[in-house]
Amino acid sequence: PFVSTGIAGEFTAQAISRSGTRDVAPALCLATDTALFRVQLEAWLDQITPGIQIETNDYPEVNRVRVGIRRKGMETDWLSPSNIGFGISYVLPVVVSGLLAPPGSVLVVENPEAHLHPAAQSAIGRFLTRVALSGVQVVIETHSENVVNGARLEAILGNAGGDDIRFLFFNIAEGQAEPDISTISMDERGELSNWPIGFFDQQTKDLAELFRARRARTAI
Repeated sequence: PFVSTGIAGEFTAQAISRSGTRDVAPALCLATDTALFRVQLEAWLDQITPGIQIETNDYPEVNRVRVGIRRKGMETDWLSPSNIGFGISYVLPVVVSGLLAPPGSVLVVENPEAHLHPAAQSAIGRFLTRVALSGVQVVIETHSENVVNGARLEAILGNAGGDDIRFLFFNIAEGQAEPDISTISMDERGELSNWPIGFFDQQTKDLAELFRARRARTAI
């Protein structure tokens, strides 16, 4: 049966508790020795936030499940995800939902990069690409080029083809009532078909401005 984490991840602990012995899709198997959900959950979390362990405790008398997290090798109590850091509490429902989403379903994720450092943003991009390859339609709203680059890495590593991913860039100019929408495709080498103005070009602009500023300082 389908197990939901809730619209805002409010049922994540219950989903983990109920799904520990399930197998996940082959495309999502990062750890190669088993397809068990709990093993793959920790394997993917280790890519995003290294060293994380998960535990759940059921309290049937009050119809509650508590999820605990701690880092490997640390002799601490099991802590609530919110006590570890905002990043893990935001990303945990995303990873659980992706691992449990059945083929043919739709997974919508808003800002998966929230509270994650760049390497973790890239890892969540790779993860969501793998979810799409397992037969789930994944719709992501993101402002992170690292998430996009994670998807591109999956392509160049041979895990995603040109027909698997499409990027839609929404750009609204001053005075426009509706945004212009650019469709960007990707080939098997991770190359994008076009780069509209404003599409993750700020780093290039900043580097150019730094270069000009340094030349101006040198000339003084």
